[in-house]
Amino acid sequence: MRPIVRLTSAAEEDLLEARGWYRDQVPGLDLRFRDAVREALGRIAERPALYAKVYRDIRRALVHRFPYSIFYRIAGESVLVIAVVHQARDSRFWKRRA
Repeated sequence: MRPIVRLTSAAEEDLLEARGWYRDQVPGLDLRFRDAVREALGRIAERPALYAKVYRDIRRALVHRFPYSIFYRIAGESVLVIAVVHQARDSRFWKRRA
């Protein structure tokens, strides 16, 4: 059974901020970013334990074609995304959410 992938409100804010930035750069780039994130979330849902733990029980998956990481934890039969963060951002930013 495929787990339910849920985003925390902080992770949703991360996505909105990133999409806004991409929208301001090139028309339609925010939609390509959205699709790449959806694809990454689909990979996580298919095989949540595939990605390595990077901090405590937090795992990281990369977003293809964009320099973003998705940080999440497996919580029983679901997956909880705690952050969607640019890879250049200081790790203390998302570790506070763990």
